[in-house]
Parts: sequence; C-alpha cells; structure tokens
Amino acid sequence: MSRTFDTTPFYLFIRMMRNRLKVLRAERDWSQAEVAARLKVSRQTVNAVETGRCDPGLPLAFRMARLFEVSEDVVGSVALEVYEDGALLRSLAVAESERGRGLGIELTQAAIALARAGGVPVLVLLTETAAEFFPRFGFEAVSRADVPAGVRSSVEFTTVCPETAVVQALTP
Repeated sequence: MSRTFDTTPFYLFIRMMRNRLKVLRAERDWSQAEVAARLKVSRQTVNAVETGRCDPGLPLAFRMARLFEVSEDVVGSVALEVYEDGALLRSLAVAESERGRGLGIELTQAAIALARAGGVPVLVLLTETAAEFFPRFGFEAVSRADVPAGVRSSVEFTTVCPETAVVQALTP
C-alpha cells in the first residue's frame, strides 16, 4: 500500500511569493507597513516573510498574488509515493516558461526534506530525460534489483516507465 503526497504545487507557490515579496514591494515603492495594511497583517509578518523566517501560508500567498497582480498558475510539481520500505520521487516537472530559475532544484529539495521528515529509508526515482539533474542532490544510479520491493511494486516500475529508464536512489 502506498500514500502519495503532492503538496508541492502549493509549496512552490508559497515559496515563490515569499521569495518575490521584497522585490514586488520595492517595484511599487511600498513600505512594509503599507503592504501589511493592504494585506491586513502585521508589519512583523511582512518582515518575517521577506527575510525567510517564515512562509506566508497559502491564504496569505494568494492575497499577495492578487495584491501584486502575480499569476496564481501552478508552474511546477513533484510528488512522493511512499511505501513501507522506501519512497518513489515522481512527477517532477517545471513549466517551460519557468525553467532555468531554480524551481526544479527547489522542488527536489522540498521532496527530499519531506522524505527525511517522514523517516523514508530510501528515496528512488526513474527518469528517461533527467539522469544528469539528480546526482547534485546525492542520488546515485542503482539497478532495479537494488530497489526495495515495495517501491519496485509501484505502477511506475511495473508498467509506466520502460526498462530503459535510469534508476537512481538516495538515502535521505
């Protein structure tokens, strides 16, 4: 039995808004107090978001997007399919218009962090197009036989991904 966690579209949107708040505010020549008043939060909250001490949370991130007229479109995704003996990192994708901005790196780091927090013993992925992307995070090529049985029983291993897909693993 597996559980799939796909919270990253929201995570990415929240992080994107957090990372852009100071720039968007400066472009409009607004003070933190002005932004706080418009968003109906404290200036301390705006400061904490801008300095990375906290993420804004989804409701505030949406209010920020509306205030600054920023798209609310999902521009990236990643998921963890968790089994008793490991997890499958899957569905990492970034919209073509957003590639080259570090979103893939951020999503991968978020998935690894989630795996660590969940006590996942090994994180496995299959890829046909991005084998050179994942080693920077510590992933190493492994054989299919080295993948834990639960992960190997996934639809991706048994049906979706061809035998030619590269298999990589990481011990978070």
